[in-house]
Amino acid sequence: MNLRRWIAPALVMAVAAVAASGQPSPTDKAASLQPVSPVEVIRQPEGRRVTVEFRVVTATPGRNTDGKAKEPRLICLSPGILLPNGGRFEAILMGKVVTCVDKLGLLDGDRPDKFFYDKVVRVTGELYSLGPKQAPLYRVQVDDPDGFEVVRLRLD
Repeated sequence: MNLRRWIAPALVMAVAAVAASGQPSPTDKAASLQPVSPVEVIRQPEGRRVTVEFRVVTATPGRNTDGKAKEPRLICLSPGILLPNGGRFEAILMGKVVTCVDKLGLLDGDRPDKFFYDKVVRVTGELYSLGPKQAPLYRVQVDDPDGFEVVRLRLD
């Protein structure tokens, strides 16, 4: 009995079953999220995966101090606007995203503001908030390079 005759049809059936299940692939999930502004994202429930697009006003470096991270550097990007509820928004780039940005030479040492200032970025990650309910800090944490993109290099 030829084993190849069994494997090929079994693989085709498995792929067809996954495709017919209606479950979007991880890349489809990321692509299906429509970008919203920081003002609109605060209406979303915490823990939801969101895509936010904004113009960067401040970009500051940071460090993860827990000692467990392979890449301890962080980049905090903020649109520099006060949200209607008195809160603030920022995107935290970490892990592989920071490694990729550094390999492209965009960190300029520890000065991410030199590249990111006035760029329009789109970030996808989980939304959470910190601080008091009167003026919370909303964050989207991005550690997957597919969840970060520079949309426009300059505003005209």
